[in-house]
Formats: sequence, C-alpha cells, structure tokens
Amino acid sequence: METILQEKPRYWTMLFRKSSKVKLLETAVFMIIIVMLSFTLGYAHPYFKVATILSVIITLGLSPLIYKAIVKPMYTLTKTELVINKYGKETRYTLNNVKEAYDLKFFYLLDNKKTPLTVSDNFLILLEEQLDNFRKKK
Repeated sequence: METILQEKPRYWTMLFRKSSKVKLLETAVFMIIIVMLSFTLGYAHPYFKVATILSVIITLGLSPLIYKAIVKPMYTLTKTELVINKYGKETRYTLNNVKEAYDLKFFYLLDNKKTPLTVSDNFLILLEEQLDNFRKKK
C-alpha cells in the first residue's frame, strides 16, 4: 500500500478541531474547577474572576496536550484507504466508506458515523483529491 501522507496532529489543529466528547469533557472539567473556586474563594472575592480566566486558559490550553499524550492519534492516507490510529489501535476505512459530512470541513462520515479528523488542511485537501480519484475509478 502506497502511503500518500502520514500525519500526527499538531497542537493548533487539535485546539480547534475537537470532537463533541472532548468539548464536553473540557466543559465538565472547567465547571468542576469553577465550583471548587467558588467554595474556596467565593463569588465576591476579587481573585475569583482572575482564577476563572486562568482556569479557562489552562483547561483549553492543556487539553490538546493531554489528548495527544493519551490518545496518540495518527492519520495515514493511501490511495485506497484512510487509516486512523488512536489508543494504539489501528482502524482502516476504505475510501468508498469515507464521505463528507458537510457540517464542518474536518467532519467526515466513516462507515456512516460522523467523525472529526484532527488533521491539517493539507491532509484534508489530499483526502478530497483521493476521494475524487477513487469515485472516478468506480
């Protein structure tokens, strides 16, 4: 199998292209921090607002690093497949099972399941080219 592009997501890509599960987890962590701050400092304390802003920055800023360390995502595009490695597990999707989801440019239907691909714009362009080539050959 000829590899066209293999990519590990970069920090900025993971910061902006997240699944709803990751966004929900970030929100839950932030809410827990806010509740802890409110019990510790109280809403009226002058440092509460500063601590709230810092907790947003820390929660959102660290989540891509934690995600990358735990999930270890890697995406590989070949002429006939999209291969996704997460948690050390490899999942292969033939290009006839990959379709655009039309929500955001990084969402795709993989085996009819809406999935965000945390890859660069260059990877998405090459994926679209391969999907077009694959459909033309059919």
